[in-house]
Amino acid sequence: MIDFGELPSNGRKDFAYDIDNIAHVHINLGASFWYPIDNSLMNVGNTFLYSEYISVVTVAGGNRIIIYTTSAEANNYKALICLEYTKTTD
Repeated sequence: MIDFGELPSNGRKDFAYDIDNIAHVHINLGASFWYPIDNSLMNVGNTFLYSEYISVVTVAGGNRIIIYTTSAEANNYKALICLEYTKTTD
């Protein structure tokens, strides 16, 4: 799980992760969550799978995740991204 931090407000945010020797990478949207910035426990979180205003992409070989939002209120939320990958070496 990668702590993406605060989502962008109606825009784009790039997040670099530091994992060496990745052969294949993808984001498991069904296991990735967004949740209120105040860490409210009233709402455990929503998976990105059901989100209508958040798009998540990863760049193979670029070691970065990009999230686009189309809501001005998106910055009221943080995200945990489930990144699944295989490595070329141990």
